[in-house]
This record gives sequence, C-alpha cells and structure tokens, in this order.
Amino acid sequence: MTTTHFARLTPLWQAAFSAGIGAYLPSDAAPIGAALANSAGEILGVNANDAETSPLAYAEIRLLSRLSRATDDAGASLYTTLEPCPMCVGAIRLARLHRVHYAARDPAAGSVHLLGASHFMRDLRCELLGPGDEVMEAITVALVTESRHRRRQSRWRAQWLAYHRRGVEVGIELAERGAHADWVRRSATAAEVYETTARALGLP
Repeated sequence: MTTTHFARLTPLWQAAFSAGIGAYLPSDAAPIGAALANSAGEILGVNANDAETSPLAYAEIRLLSRLSRATDDAGASLYTTLEPCPMCVGAIRLARLHRVHYAARDPAAGSVHLLGASHFMRDLRCELLGPGDEVMEAITVALVTESRHRRRQSRWRAQWLAYHRRGVEVGIELAERGAHADWVRRSATAAEVYETTARALGLP
C-alpha cells in the first residue's frame, strides 16, 4: 500500500497520529494522539488516550504530566489530533505551553477558547493553530466517528455533522463495514489506517 498522504505529514504530525492509532487498534481507545516538541522541533514525547485506565487519561494529560518540565522552553509546541477538551486546556495552561496545534476541531467538547476565559488563563500567551491540513482534519473526524458509532455513542452527532458532514458519514461507513476489526486483524500500521481512510473519503 502506498502512503502518499501519510508521507506528506510532518514528522510531528506523523508521531501524534501514530500514537493515537497505537492505542486505537490494540486497546480500542479513542483514536487521539499527541506529541510535544521543543523549540528546535525535536520530539520530546508522544502519548495517546487510555480511557480503559482512567476517564482522565487523555493523550494531552498523559503527555504533559510526564513531560511538563520540558515545556519551560518558550518554544515548546503541542501537536494533538483533536482540539483539546476543558480538562486538557487546563493542563496546557498549567504546563505553560506557548503553542498548540490541533488537526481537527471538536465541535462538542473543544475548549481552546477557555485560554481567554479569565485573567489567570489569559496570563499565558498561547498561540493556537487550528486545522491546517484538510486531509488530516477529515481523517481525524472520520476515525473519531468510527470509534463512537461502533460504541453506539451518538449524543454529539448533530454538532459533528454541522462541522464536517463528509467525515462523519465516512466514519459511520467505516464502522458498519468492520474496518476497525479488519485493521486489528491485519496489524495495520498508522500509515495504512491513514491511507485507507483517505480512500474512503474519496481523496486521490
């Protein structure tokens, strides 16, 4: 299988996405991953969701709780595949991160706006760099939807459909055709999952 789309990602985005898939396939965690880089662009660490361990074990929390000292570097950047939730935004503030990249918005729980919610939160000048790659954005939406649909979680579907209808529709299709089980059976790599989802989205 060619990995044209995945190969176009920067090493940091590849690391974040691969971390999420590394938990999504064997452990059936939500397909969300995060990577932390220093000002030189060197990867300081990666992590993924682990809701089986704790409802608080989100990718960003797990990563920053282990590496928060490294974020004293004013150029430290967080790369996360999905817009951080309120809990993760709090961790970003307390870790004093100055730059956050996210591949896709979370129209239900995404809370980067909270970085401006109070004097304490505004005291940290954090640059927010939202979705900048339409392919990765669509793939992230599709995989998050696949995970939720397979678990029969549809509470926030209206918000997600309003945000990215095509990604949601493809995620449902992937779930109903058993894509996750197939990827697990084949021990698919993150690149293979990325390319398969890109094809399902109709991307060339």
